[in-house]
Amino acid sequence: MSKNLLSMHRHPPGIQAKEALDAVLVAGVFDQQVSLLFREEGVLQLTEVEAEMTEAVRSLPEYGIEAIYVCQNSLHANGVTSDDLLLPAQILTLAEQTELISGQDMVLSD
Repeated sequence: MSKNLLSMHRHPPGIQAKEALDAVLVAGVFDQQVSLLFREEGVLQLTEVEAEMTEAVRSLPEYGIEAIYVCQNSLHANGVTSDDLLLPAQILTLAEQTELISGQDMVLSD
């Protein structure tokens, strides 16, 4: 039986962020219902900052991972707009993030 797994990404692009994203891709291979929530400097992972991260982010739909969420406050704090994102993402307020998190079977954080 598949579980709802939410992976929260808070760190800027780099080795830690790449490893967390790789773990999510593995979960996607095993038919888990994976969602991603990018917060704080993690929203920068969805922009074209680093080639290796860009490739991993663009491959998410190939692994069945299409539920991508972004913190509205974090976008503004990092000077990022929805047009800067590599993939379509649903922009959430803090209240909406709380609701998303509470509806998950498992929550992971980088």
